[in-house]
Amino acid sequence: MTTSLLARYRVRDIEAFRAVFDDFEGTRRAHGSTGHALLVAGPHDVIAIIDFPDGDAARGFAAAPERAEALDRAGVKERQDVVGDLVERVAYSNLRDPATAG
Repeated sequence: MTTSLLARYRVRDIEAFRAVFDDFEGTRRAHGSTGHALLVAGPHDVIAIIDFPDGDAARGFAAAPERAEALDRAGVKERQDVVGDLVERVAYSNLRDPATAG
């Protein structure tokens, strides 16, 4: 089962945040991360979905002191973390849109 850390960040500058986030990949991997997605939700809002093999790895990374230091360097003003187990992921890219089906 995959567990994800959903982290919502309020940042000073998105590009500065991304530079630090990208440089931090090795540390995420060292904590067991298997990948991530980043979403920009506004001019100062970023949502990161960081995947881990289990909840212990996700929670360990979330609480890591080196993460807190990196987020300070990245200009994070606020953060909210949620750890959850993936129960379903469905891709619709190859399906017809029922709203436009004739």
